[in-house]
Amino acid sequence: MRAITLHLGKEKQTLRRHPWVLPRAVDRVEGSGDVACVRAADGRFIAWGWYDERAHTPVRLLSWDESAEPDSAWVAGTVRAAVARRGPTPPDEAVRLVFGEADGLPGVAADRYADTVIVQLGTKAAIDRRAAIATALLDATGARRLRAVTDPVVGPRDRLERVDEWIAGEPPEGPVEFVEGNLRFAADLTTGQKTGFYLDQRTNREIVGKAVGKGLLLDAFSYSGGFACAATDAEAVCVDSAEAAGPLVARNAALNRAGGRVSFTRADVFDYLRTTTERFDAIVLDPPKMARGERDVPAALRAYKDLVLHALGRLQPAGLLFVFSCAAAIGWQELSTACAWGALDARREIRSIGWLSQSGDHPVLSSFPDSHYLRGIVWRAD
Repeated sequence: MRAITLHLGKEKQTLRRHPWVLPRAVDRVEGSGDVACVRAADGRFIAWGWYDERAHTPVRLLSWDESAEPDSAWVAGTVRAAVARRGPTPPDEAVRLVFGEADGLPGVAADRYADTVIVQLGTKAAIDRRAAIATALLDATGARRLRAVTDPVVGPRDRLERVDEWIAGEPPEGPVEFVEGNLRFAADLTTGQKTGFYLDQRTNREIVGKAVGKGLLLDAFSYSGGFACAATDAEAVCVDSAEAAGPLVARNAALNRAGGRVSFTRADVFDYLRTTTERFDAIVLDPPKMARGERDVPAALRAYKDLVLHALGRLQPAGLLFVFSCAAAIGWQELSTACAWGALDARREIRSIGWLSQSGDHPVLSSFPDSHYLRGIVWRAD
């Protein structure tokens, strides 16, 4: 076990139950292993955590109860508690089961797609405990298949072991189908983006679908066409630069009997918006994460301004513009201001009529602001 002592005055954030301890807060580290007992400079117990000296965030806190040492039983119990928070879910639907720090398991993101669970692992401790995590998830869900894979972004940065294994069951032969409300989707669970689908946008797909109505929708950065399929009364153009996106859009459109109203164009969205002559009644801008941290925010906001500028050039009067950011570093005010800059350059007035966030199975932990990462603004243009 590790004994970690913090510098004097550096315990305030951890006492407020923020789950990260950065290198500058650590005074000394003693002992061995990846389970750490973290104490203040005066020796007071603060929390139990997982320790990895090579990680960007070396200590991830788990429990503030000194009697609850995070052993294998604790890990299994925490997984079960996370799954229980989601409540009963029909076996053919998809749901996020574990959301990292927000569920008390840093570096663990687990999604269920019908009978298959995909677990992304972003800490060394989670990777080393993947068998126990998998067993707990399988027991709690009754799923037949489970894949464990190292987080593709955090893994290289923190020099984590590269894991990609099917702990239970065999890999599916193709995309796995699941139900979302009145819709049916297929997700690529072997080579797809994220764990296979953007489950965090579930609530927003429903909102967009109801708001758009009839007309022509642009689903920009569409990947597999979730927003286009959700807008059941509209014609939709999906645009994405990923080669895999086209077949997924076609499959999802077919599953929802929308093949005649949903089309796909493979292109860079920025280039497409600058060159298309089409005029849309509604546009969804849902780009990939633009800012990994604070230093990336200025460039990200300039990119958002350009996106909004050119999107407004293709939006009909009284059209709807949905602008999303999945970067925790970009707050509401910053995103709104970038949109306002784009509107100013486009010489159009826009008014916000709705504010959107991540689905409820991606809960926001009050002591961890970074768990609130998905923000969306609904604008009506003049």
